[in-house]
Amino acid sequence: MLENQQELIAAIRELLINRQNISAQNFKPETNIDELYKYKELLDEGVISEEEFNAKKVNF
Repeated sequence: MLENQQELIAAIRELLINRQNISAQNFKPETNIDELYKYKELLDEGVISEEEFNAKKVNF
């Protein structure tokens, strides 16, 4: 069971990331820019952190 608010936030975050990863497997972005926009949207929604976004951004 989840013991506190931080565990709940971490569990929800993990579920959202997993859902996004499954969706990403079924969709191939047309360009790197499209993929970057996808990660920016995740950042804006709070699903990924600034550090995670920057790590993805370096790959472009």
